[in-house]
Amino acid sequence: MIPIYDPRYQQLRDKIIELSKGHFNTFLRTSKEHDYLDGIMTLVNMLSENWKERILHIPFVKESKSSNYLQIFSIVTNERLEILHTSTYAKDMLQLTDRKLIGVPITDLLAPTNTAELHDACRLLTADPHKNIKLQLYFIHLNLSLHYETHLQYCADDQQYLFHFIGLRSTETAVPMEKAPSSSNRLLHKSYIDLKIQEIYDYLNSLEDFKEVSYTTLCHKYRINDQQLKTRFKALYNKTVYQHQLELRMLRSKQLVTDTRNPFKNIAAAAGFTDYSNYMRNFKKFFGTSPRELRKKHQG
Repeated sequence: MIPIYDPRYQQLRDKIIELSKGHFNTFLRTSKEHDYLDGIMTLVNMLSENWKERILHIPFVKESKSSNYLQIFSIVTNERLEILHTSTYAKDMLQLTDRKLIGVPITDLLAPTNTAELHDACRLLTADPHKNIKLQLYFIHLNLSLHYETHLQYCADDQQYLFHFIGLRSTETAVPMEKAPSSSNRLLHKSYIDLKIQEIYDYLNSLEDFKEVSYTTLCHKYRINDQQLKTRFKALYNKTVYQHQLELRMLRSKQLVTDTRNPFKNIAAAAGFTDYSNYMRNFKKFFGTSPRELRKKHQG
């Protein structure tokens, strides 16, 4: 039994408050106890990382001053797609009261072109409730087409659908980003750079080898300058390009440690480390244990 005054309870509480505010860059430091509370802290860290990747760094641009650059809200419906309840934020974003939401078919608020796709998705979910289907839905009741990435899930026990809406781009005021806007328009130029930074982040995550990509290469490939890459990457992801690449290399090397019996020196080399002792120091720093101890824990 873990005492209620265990400081980890306070850390969990503070972390959940941070998540509720949309702050995803803090992580809980687990102890060596390896008890169920440590397990919960690890799970919260994993959720935080997942939400950070999916939500935090989706830049949206509006020419007019507006708070509608990023939306995250949920709507629950019954099997007839009639709205049962919504998150508080949903009412603010859709500018509707409970009276105009509860009991109303969600299809009444969406573009007619969404109806058939939505019904097909619901049928798939009813047949296989373990799925998580992603849709692009458009709200049309505000005299402005609002485009949302939507994750749809189904709860078989309650016979309810959960719509989780992520992000917003106004299709009438969205700024095309094929050409860099003038630096004199600071808002648009900053958003253009942020989109490029997100592309770089996704590109680095997609690489299958451990080779480090230089600033010069990234700047040339994505047509931004060195200072923009350094400052905006750090601002968006709370780490430098080098730190992110090092993190990816360590995570991939960890997979080789746990899933293979390759010699550790070979894994260090595959992770791009010419200095084996440097690799070992970094591994211990990242994962709190040595490769040998981690392999023994996973492989016996």
